[in-house]
Amino acid sequence: MQFKSIRSRLTTWFLIVALIPLLVVTGIIYTQRVHSIKEEAFHKLTAIRDLKAQRVKAWLLERTGDIKTISEDYEIRFLGGTKDHRSNGEQHTTVMRKLLARYVVNYQDYHEIFILNPLTGIIEISTNQIHEGEDKSENIYFTEPLRTRNPFINDIYFSKTLAEPSMTFSTPIFCLEHDGEHVVGILVARIDLKHSLYALLLNRVGMGETGETLIVNRERLALNELRWHKQAPLQLTISTQSAVLASQGESGIVEVKDYRGVPVLAAYTHIDMPKWGFVAKQDVAEVYYPIKILLFQFLILVGFAISMVFGIAMYLSRIFAKPIIDMTGTAQKIKTGDFSARVQPGSDDELGYLAEAFNNMTSSIASQIEESNTLKLELQKEKDFLDAVLNNIEDGIVACNADGVLTLFNRATKKFHGLPVESLPAEQWAQYYDLFLADGKTPMETSDIPLFKALKGEKIQDIEMVIAPKEGGKPRVIRASGQPLYNLQGGKFGAVVSMHDITERNLAEEALKKTHEMLLHSEKLSAIGSLSASIAHEFNNPLQGVMTVIKGVQRRSTLDEEDAKLMEMAVNECDRMKNLIKSLQDFNRPSSGRVAPMNIHATIDSLLLLSKMEYKTKGITVETNYAEDMPQIKAVADQIKQVLLNLFNNAAYACEGGGAITINTEVVSKENITIKIKDTGKGINPEHMDQIFDPFFTTKPAIKGTGLGLSISYGIIKKHGGRIDVESEPDKGTTFTIILPVEGLKKAK
Repeated sequence: MQFKSIRSRLTTWFLIVALIPLLVVTGIIYTQRVHSIKEEAFHKLTAIRDLKAQRVKAWLLERTGDIKTISEDYEIRFLGGTKDHRSNGEQHTTVMRKLLARYVVNYQDYHEIFILNPLTGIIEISTNQIHEGEDKSENIYFTEPLRTRNPFINDIYFSKTLAEPSMTFSTPIFCLEHDGEHVVGILVARIDLKHSLYALLLNRVGMGETGETLIVNRERLALNELRWHKQAPLQLTISTQSAVLASQGESGIVEVKDYRGVPVLAAYTHIDMPKWGFVAKQDVAEVYYPIKILLFQFLILVGFAISMVFGIAMYLSRIFAKPIIDMTGTAQKIKTGDFSARVQPGSDDELGYLAEAFNNMTSSIASQIEESNTLKLELQKEKDFLDAVLNNIEDGIVACNADGVLTLFNRATKKFHGLPVESLPAEQWAQYYDLFLADGKTPMETSDIPLFKALKGEKIQDIEMVIAPKEGGKPRVIRASGQPLYNLQGGKFGAVVSMHDITERNLAEEALKKTHEMLLHSEKLSAIGSLSASIAHEFNNPLQGVMTVIKGVQRRSTLDEEDAKLMEMAVNECDRMKNLIKSLQDFNRPSSGRVAPMNIHATIDSLLLLSKMEYKTKGITVETNYAEDMPQIKAVADQIKQVLLNLFNNAAYACEGGGAITINTEVVSKENITIKIKDTGKGINPEHMDQIFDPFFTTKPAIKGTGLGLSISYGIIKKHGGRIDVESEPDKGTTFTIILPVEGLKKAK
């Protein structure tokens, strides 16, 4: 339980301590009174049930006694046994009718009394002459007494004669002769239920405004009129627990819902003679009304007691809580910085001593805070100085505590790691960058990070790593050094690492290395070019002589067909050698820069001739598909040759180990032509597609390329007013498309 003040706490506990005994005692008394009221209600309703049931039984016995008395009347037996009254005994019939009428007139219970002929079942004499002569031989009140020779009670049924519920009592009439051996008639009394049994049940004295009694037969059909259902007899089936148990021969009392669905207290029993279930019931709301009155009285009493206890608790809590509340108010002032606040001792007891100790503590705290503020100001100055120094160092400084939590990133470190300028919680720093080993590809494990190595006690020196910011910044190559931090007691409290950015230096070294390799390669190419020209010159003269001799032999000699073919083949090979030597001489000559008409197909053929043997050795097939109407273009021929040769060499390198190179030319319009060089080689990695035309970019080993070929080729084609497009898919090949204007260089100028 949470309290906002000690006064409310004390008030609550005073109330709890005072009210719990009161409520417990009150609850016990109330429970006992409720139990007593319920028990009294049970006894009362049970007594009413027993009294009413006894009256119903008595009524049944009286009616049975009446019918037996009438049947044993001497005159009834005598007249019924006189045989000649049936043939000529009008006088006898009148006498018997008067005898029966006395019972109907003197007792309201009877509606009609009549005698049935035991042989035919016809009404011979009746108090209602209209019914005389009717055949009742099928009725149970005739057949049962005749069979059992005993009185019979016919349960309440719907009488067609009366057009209403009725009940009959019947008994045999025995003759006066032969010791009553013969049945001379069946006496039947039809009961007037409204003025007898129903009147008895409608007497509800002691049952209040809701009580009533009811009887049900074995089928649980109501047999009497009810307070809330006037048409109940033989029409309303009552399936409540009390009615079911009563019809089954049991007795007791239960709380159930009656035929209306209203909770009632029902006392039930069984009446054996006609197999009736008898129920006396009263609404629970009325039966337990005294409990409501009692509850209301108890609530008034408890409310009054609570009010008194609350007032006393408030008074006591105010007395006990006042000194503490005063100290709380003083503490609030001290919390806001008013250390001049003091508590006024109100007594000489423990609370007064506590107030004095509180004042002394306040004075001590004020003194300590003043000293602390002075020390804090000095520490802040030193921290600001240290931050300024760290943030002006170009090298990065990073530190962590003994738990490995980052505690310091200076300005340079934030820049390396791509952290925003605004301050961030240390636990979020690692979300902005990735750390890699020196190769820039292998992610660093935690155990490889220099800071954590230092935290483990290791002194590190010049460890290279790569920091890759996740948003925007370029990866930085860092050289890190660091060591653990120890306090004066020798305990390790963290680690620190300094980081020097060597990215630009590495790039410069790499560029210098590539430049050096390019110069070496250029010198090699120059030497090879000079050597090629010298060899071509030395071979050209002897070759001319050989060709002259062979052609002379062809003219002067008569050769058979096979020798003639051999001689022709030798001449063709000499021509091929001559063209090869001419191509070598042309390749070695520096670019003239002269624009002239140029035959693209002839140029391609001459370049392929130079590389024919290389392609054959590498298992590369070359296919050319030339446009038939290809015009000559205006260009610097040796520059275009350089572009084509570079692309052929790249295609051959991509197909190393076997493949195919396809060269297609097409006239796309009057202004432009295209040259497509397609290979089936290893293709270009997608991540390199944007870099292939950059200077010095190459995927070839240093001995095979400098990374300038495509860059120079791109510049030459652009200078001619065209462009180079490239399409590539890894492991499926590459297609370079050169688009050149027919009036290329002239138009560009």
